[in-house]
Amino acid sequence: MHQHTENSLDAKVNLTQLAPDRSYTFNLNQSEEWVRELLMELNEKATSRNPEDYLGETNLTVTIELKKKNNATFGPILLATGKVEAEFMTECVRTLQEMKDQVEAEFKSVFIENIFAEDDEYADTVELFVENELYDLHFYELNRANIKEMVHETIFLNINEYPVACHDTPLEYADDSNNTKQ
Repeated sequence: MHQHTENSLDAKVNLTQLAPDRSYTFNLNQSEEWVRELLMELNEKATSRNPEDYLGETNLTVTIELKKKNNATFGPILLATGKVEAEFMTECVRTLQEMKDQVEAEFKSVFIENIFAEDDEYADTVELFVENELYDLHFYELNRANIKEMVHETIFLNINEYPVACHDTPLEYADDSNNTKQ
């Protein structure tokens, strides 16, 4: 099996440019434009500055292995496995103070041709058992797999929607001694 490591990857991968049964490994960070765009989206909840102003103090790394396979049922498929790690700026839900948060998540996805999305059997399917393993299901269109969209989904399904800067900070309304019920 061949292994190839690179530090650049288009947001949409063209399957015709990948050799079958060969692993391609990518170590990406915000120097890649689409990764930087995802990091800026993560930084959007911190509102004291523009999202791009936080780029120097935040980071996003994506390690991804791609492997194109020929499947008896689906034809060409793309297996994408890896990990996303990010440290980004957000706001505490209790105090609205700016704070750093992080997300770390692994992913295991398979891309199959989008003609299967119209098939009743796969229309509402989110996971698919291929190559003797269970993968999150995504579809590619015109031989292009949208890696950015898959990474985006991984990040935002795993992000803490209610970040708290200090868990000991009481909620203001929970200890309001001036609040008297009549």
